[in-house]
Amino acid sequence: MKKKLYFLHFFLLLSITTQATHIVGGEMNYRCLGNNQFEISLTVFRDCFNGVPLFDAVASIGIFDVNNNLLHDIRTPFIQDDTLQPVLFDSCLVIPPNVCVHRTTYIDTVVLPFLTGGYKILYQRCCRNNTISNILTPSSTGATFYTFITETGLTQCNSNPVYNEWPPIYICAGTPIVFDHSAVDLDGDSLVYELCAPFVGGNTSISMPQPPFTPTSTDLLLPYDTVVWAAPFSTLDMMGGVPLAIDRHTGLLTGTPQIQGQFVVGICVKEYRNGQLISITKRDFQYNVGACISNFNASFSAPDVLCDGFEVDFINGSQTGNYIWDFGDLTTNGDTSNLVHPSYTYPDTGTYTIMMINGLGHPCADTAFHTISILEDEVTWDVDLIYDACEDSVTVQFFDQTVVNNGVAVAWDWDFGQITDTTENPVITFSGNPSNGYLYRMTVTASNGCQGFGYGIIRTYPVELDFEIGDQICPGQEMTIAAISLDSTDTISYHWMPENLILSDPNDSMIIVAPVVPTYYVLETSYNTCLQYDTIYVDPTLNAPPLDIEAIPDSIYPGEISQLAATDDLNYSYSWSPTETLSDSIIFNPVASPLETTSYILTVTDERGCIAIDTALIYLRPFECDDPYIFIPNAFTPNDDGKNDVLYVRANGIETFYFALYNRWGQLVFETSNLNQGWDGTLQGKTLPSDVFGYVLQVNCLTGNSYFRKGNITLLR
Repeated sequence: MKKKLYFLHFFLLLSITTQATHIVGGEMNYRCLGNNQFEISLTVFRDCFNGVPLFDAVASIGIFDVNNNLLHDIRTPFIQDDTLQPVLFDSCLVIPPNVCVHRTTYIDTVVLPFLTGGYKILYQRCCRNNTISNILTPSSTGATFYTFITETGLTQCNSNPVYNEWPPIYICAGTPIVFDHSAVDLDGDSLVYELCAPFVGGNTSISMPQPPFTPTSTDLLLPYDTVVWAAPFSTLDMMGGVPLAIDRHTGLLTGTPQIQGQFVVGICVKEYRNGQLISITKRDFQYNVGACISNFNASFSAPDVLCDGFEVDFINGSQTGNYIWDFGDLTTNGDTSNLVHPSYTYPDTGTYTIMMINGLGHPCADTAFHTISILEDEVTWDVDLIYDACEDSVTVQFFDQTVVNNGVAVAWDWDFGQITDTTENPVITFSGNPSNGYLYRMTVTASNGCQGFGYGIIRTYPVELDFEIGDQICPGQEMTIAAISLDSTDTISYHWMPENLILSDPNDSMIIVAPVVPTYYVLETSYNTCLQYDTIYVDPTLNAPPLDIEAIPDSIYPGEISQLAATDDLNYSYSWSPTETLSDSIIFNPVASPLETTSYILTVTDERGCIAIDTALIYLRPFECDDPYIFIPNAFTPNDDGKNDVLYVRANGIETFYFALYNRWGQLVFETSNLNQGWDGTLQGKTLPSDVFGYVLQVNCLTGNSYFRKGNITLLR
């Protein structure tokens, strides 16, 4: 079916700011005239209606060296402009009014002697149409039209290639682009074409830089930043649809745009001589893509599949014309209409082909066809659920049970509020327990295009409670614990545990307890067959008097003592046990003399009558009335160096003790019955020399055993 096209809409008519010329595109060229003279030509395009001013009265063309030093600022005056009208090649197309582009060319001559690195030639202007779709901030983005001359181009009097034709101003969305974008080179050099990103240049502050801004890079190929593409566009896909592509050898530009709008496009031609790049010419232009139809286009919409019922409404998408409809019902000849938006009721299920002719008898008449399948009761929606209704946070397994008569289910669209899913049998976790349940919706699509829709509600039955715990002055005093239903339901059953710690009815919502130690109380609630358990922790010791005990030291030998110390408070009364080995049992700091490992228990009572209990353990170290628990050194050095100057007998658990020393003639030089008294190596106040002395030791231990030993001790000076 042939579709006649007419351009429906153009974007050049949109409003603009008055500070810019709304550049449509342009290019820079040069031609060698000999004797180091070059003709510089700048072609600039702007839209006819949105540019202020028309063109620059004087174009400032800057010539820079490779180090970005400005060498020339050529001020070329405006001469005249041409108006490019849209050209559409189908006789049935109607060109809309007030759409055009102006073009002007600035030409001047400059002397460019040989210069190491060559020359950069450029012109800059701001700004572009603010309705451009494929770059960011187009209304504040300028353009740079640029080329360069290499050293080879200077020495061999080169002229850069010139494009043959300017691209069409308007193209139709969905229509393939096939445009010869080739260039001609006077020198017969090799040309290579490619897509390239346009340069920026000029801005809203300085829209007409005179001279042009200094290049930001010494790179001949990228002297300035390029435009910033708006997502999803890029240099490889400037317009969407089938991306633009250019034959690198012929310059043939192809592609099929699908998106309506204005699009900036960049084309580069590189000139090579003997394999060496000697110039590059970048063309920057704007494609305007619109929807195109003819005066008699035939366009209408109708469902592909009608899944419930036999009446079909047809929506005419044509702009103007006169219409003949044939609804494809072979059972009658009355299935026609000349209405703009007709409807038709089919006799039965089946497949029908609808034809609509616009402009019957006219040379530009157009015809459209559409096929529809009529089905009945095609999709029966159904869903099964598996979940535990007793949980507050509930995980639900959904199973689609939809029945499709003439196909199978192929797509699912689940909506759970904050969550969506497209799998057939999703598993979803809900939380929050709303009073009206969790709502879900699902649309299932069958292989024939029919859909089924339904919804349901998931209800759960957890009990939401709040607890009030009464005051308890002291451990062991009565207090209340009350469970309050936040659901305001009177169908909840209560049971408190452990029952032996509850002083009132354990099946009531409020109980009386009198804990002495920290206690967990468990509440079992039953509602709508759902059991729920909550645990309440009560610590009565938080109200007990503060109490802390320590024993210093907490490990002793038999016969030694340990100092007990508890919290000292004038409002406390103290009671220690066991009392037999304590110096006092009703003070906060008695002295303990245990004969075995003992745990001392302290009970304090404060002025309120509240009681606190704590313990202190004193460990009795093991002892035997023998070596090594009784130790005598075999030498000592009374030389006043602070080390081993006095001879002591070391022992624990001693009841009676006798120690005597004799010189080699049997004379007694030292004796003692005090374990803490030692010999300093003197006799009657005189220092004895180094010698060996005999000793006798007799010990009776607290264990009831005795110990006797003789031996020698050496005194060293």
